[in-house]
Amino acid sequence: MSKMGKSMTDVGDAAQSTQQSIKQAVRLTGETVGMGRELVLASKILGALLAITLVLLIVLEIQWIRHWSRKLAASK
Repeated sequence: MSKMGKSMTDVGDAAQSTQQSIKQAVRLTGETVGMGRELVLASKILGALLAITLVLLIVLEIQWIRHWSRKLAASK
């Protein structure tokens, strides 16, 4: 193979490698965006669960206070 032919082959290989790296970068960017969406969804779900837990704890605390106030009033 001549020197010119080898250079052309090297240029072709470099171009193919560049195309493959661009495709890989596009695919990784899409995966990163997908992971970001999953993270946002997970944080929303976690926030909702924490809010529900907080409301339930407040209700339980109010019931506990009422229970003991009735119990103390009955014992006097």
